[in-house]
Amino acid sequence: MRRITIPLCVVTAAIVWSIARRPRPPDFAPDWATATAQARADGAWRVVHLRRDDRPASVALDRLLAGDEAKRALGDASLRAFHHVRLDAAANAALVTPWVGIGGAVATLVVDEEEELVGRLDGFVELDALARFLRDALARRPAIEAAKEALRRDDRDDAARVALAGSLVALGALDRAELLLTRAARGDGDAAARALDALAELQLRRGQTALAERTQAERAQRYPAPPSSGNQEENREEE
Repeated sequence: MRRITIPLCVVTAAIVWSIARRPRPPDFAPDWATATAQARADGAWRVVHLRRDDRPASVALDRLLAGDEAKRALGDASLRAFHHVRLDAAANAALVTPWVGIGGAVATLVVDEEEELVGRLDGFVELDALARFLRDALARRPAIEAAKEALRRDDRDDAARVALAGSLVALGALDRAELLLTRAARGDGDAAARALDALAELQLRRGQTALAERTQAERAQRYPAPPSSGNQEENREEE
């Protein structure tokens, strides 16, 4: 029988690949500067686990992320596109306030290469929900980057601004989405109309009913809906 010899380099490569694909819990950078340097070198986004020692939800989430269950939920290769870092909300207030406002405590944040918030998940979260959130952020990254690139080319591109806001709303970055929609709503045309619609929906989501009603009224005044085909036929019959 003829023996088949497999080169040692092929065996070694297969072993290395197998180890690299093996599930493992996320690696945490020791500090923000290190996470930033690593992310920039890899072109990666950062996941900020915002925490405080005096919040039970934060301590419980720390334990969960360090356990074996995290290896199952977060350990597949697709989620290694992120660089993780834990930040104390009080000690890093100057850094995190633009993302979460004053007093932010326990949250999972996704921050892009320009240190802009693109995703936010507040409070204690189960690992499966966290994994879904991170996969959603990865899936939306091309659309987010395309919209940002369009705005770099032309800051007046309100259609791109509305598209970017839609992705941010889906990922929970509501404050930044609201700023984008408010600016787009000051423009004109179809993008402004869509911005007003999206802004009203966001305000309703936040329980700001009176504000949403004013936004809807402004939309109706500036961009009245065209008459329906039924009304047009009735008008022709009357003539």
